[in-house]
Amino acid sequence: MNLFVFNPEHDIALAKEQPGFTPPHAARALRHDLDFLPAFLAGKDDVVLVEDVERARERLRRVRARLVRMGACCGEQPQLVAANMLSAVGTMDKVVPWGWDKAVCERLQTMEISPDLLPSKDTLKTIKELSHRVQAIRLLDSFGSFNTLQPATSIEQVEDWIANMPQAVLKAPWSGSGRGIRFVNNSLTPHQQGWVKNLLKKQGSVIVEPYYKKVMDLGMEFYSDGKGHIAYLGLSLFATNNGEYTGSVLATESCKRQLLQAYISEDVLDCTAEHIRQYVASNWGECYEGPFGVDMMVVKKDTGELALHPCVEINLRLTMGHVALAMSPKTDDEVKMSMTIVYENNQYQLKIRKL
Repeated sequence: MNLFVFNPEHDIALAKEQPGFTPPHAARALRHDLDFLPAFLAGKDDVVLVEDVERARERLRRVRARLVRMGACCGEQPQLVAANMLSAVGTMDKVVPWGWDKAVCERLQTMEISPDLLPSKDTLKTIKELSHRVQAIRLLDSFGSFNTLQPATSIEQVEDWIANMPQAVLKAPWSGSGRGIRFVNNSLTPHQQGWVKNLLKKQGSVIVEPYYKKVMDLGMEFYSDGKGHIAYLGLSLFATNNGEYTGSVLATESCKRQLLQAYISEDVLDCTAEHIRQYVASNWGECYEGPFGVDMMVVKKDTGELALHPCVEINLRLTMGHVALAMSPKTDDEVKMSMTIVYENNQYQLKIRKL
């Protein structure tokens, strides 16, 4: 029996890494409103930790009913449990959080989860190191098709580099979805200078990248067994708003490939997935066990040619792409759908619609 835990504040927790870390209000609200999400990844004998069992059960029931009406198969539903019910559910074999960090470990310890089910300090340190955006730079560099820069460690370095770019993107080494990112021209405003200085003080560096003309977002989802074997799980077609996730396409792999044909060939997709598998297996496949996703984008070059940017960032955790794969139809005969997260009536809601 596995215990699934939704901690969407994971990326922010990695950046803060403070004892007694309190997530921002938006992250707490997201966790509270969508804590049932891992139910789509769990098996029938697993349990999912939620704050309010009846509330979570009703929300899950609505989403599952919507999926079934559209022809998608949801499988059997796992048990939803609150923290005060954990002692009565039996022996846990494994804990599966959205992502491992010190904050979620501290939270689980207060629930008297066995220390044997939690990662060691060394493992947490490794996960944080591998979650640094420099890992995305190294993976991108291994493709050889895009110019990359190492993290800047001074504001002078940042200013020198962006001076040679019409537009640039500055990123925090650790940050949440859509957060810790600034779009700048070839010089910094006083406000941007303050942001960079603060980031250098707190995280030690700043990632500097050229600005690319994005046509669409996509990603690939994987699983590492911690022994050097990397499994490719499938494509993720998703949408963002100012870098923040808003929704995913729910469709078969072949259908998603057809949707991409106008932009990227299947050969490019296959080669990209295999390159990532081999790169991760050779570099850190034996250091990390768990799910991860690689975000990408189709970009338009100055020549007007479309190209695949094969690594915008690496998410060393579960992603909404993994959830979308679990929800997706199993045959091409079934209707294509979209899964979106919206904020309505002072709460986050998961919506399923036909495409």
